[in-house]
Amino acid sequence: MKRRGAGNEAADTSTLVHELVDFVRARFRASMVGQGCSGDLVDAVFAVSPPDPVVLFQKVQAIRGISGTADFLPIMHTFKRVLNITRGQDEPSPDRASFTEPMEHELFEAVAAVESEVARAVEAPDFPLALEQILTLQSPVATFFDQVLVDAKDPVLKAVRIGLLLRVARVFLQVADFSRISTR
Repeated sequence: MKRRGAGNEAADTSTLVHELVDFVRARFRASMVGQGCSGDLVDAVFAVSPPDPVVLFQKVQAIRGISGTADFLPIMHTFKRVLNITRGQDEPSPDRASFTEPMEHELFEAVAAVESEVARAVEAPDFPLALEQILTLQSPVATFFDQVLVDAKDPVLKAVRIGLLLRVARVFLQVADFSRISTR
């Protein structure tokens, strides 16, 4: 039996906090699923968000709002591809002088045009606006994949391209880990 004041209060408090956060997340997830939201969508938001129920709810609602649109499936496939390629990678954001293909420049410009807007929208918080900005990256990313070989034999080129895709991933991971959302 543990005595009060026996010296493990910090560990006990930390454990209690984690258990409470896990409990609240589980209840929140169950509530959202009960309201017709898919569990994988909620999990995608949980994966990148602080345990703030208001923020979680706003993000889930924003994604849910676009999930019924005709563009949602192509966007999800594109973003999942980015996340699958960049998972576990840690390349620095590339210098524009390193680019060899026009589409690398175009994607770099597209990301540069929205990343501060997305950050401001997330901070506001205005998640529908953040998603609106993020969605503008779908076409340049899809074109990049069509025109540029990411897995180049030259390790320097490969690192540059993965670094560029990591920059894209960081933008939309501000809202959710879209790779967790089922597209079936």
